[in-house]
Amino acid sequence: MEWGEREDGLLAAERQTGETPFALLNKPELHAWLSWLYDAFSVCSTSRPIFDGSIGSIPIEAMHAYAEMFGVRGTELRQYLVRMIRALDSVYRSKVNAQIARKVEQDRVDDERRQETGRG
Repeated sequence: MEWGEREDGLLAAERQTGETPFALLNKPELHAWLSWLYDAFSVCSTSRPIFDGSIGSIPIEAMHAYAEMFGVRGTELRQYLVRMIRALDSVYRSKVNAQIARKVEQDRVDDERRQETGRG
């Protein structure tokens, strides 16, 4: 989940220096047999609620709609889809909500500093 943001910068560094950064040499691979789950997560992510400065969980209805639309058949496979999307979603929400909380806190600190400086 973190590579999307960093890979472009690492590739640019590689082009500029001619040397492959260590991180690119050790980049994790998403196996082809798992890519459909990441695609499902990405599609379903657009249905998540956003409220009070945080993102919510992907609704089960979005997962059901995905399964119907893309022909995911069978109870066990659908259960697997839901478990995997929920697992990815949990990690994603933890990271994003922590980033949001840090940003909110930094904005609060910056506001306090501006107010103190303005009084001084």
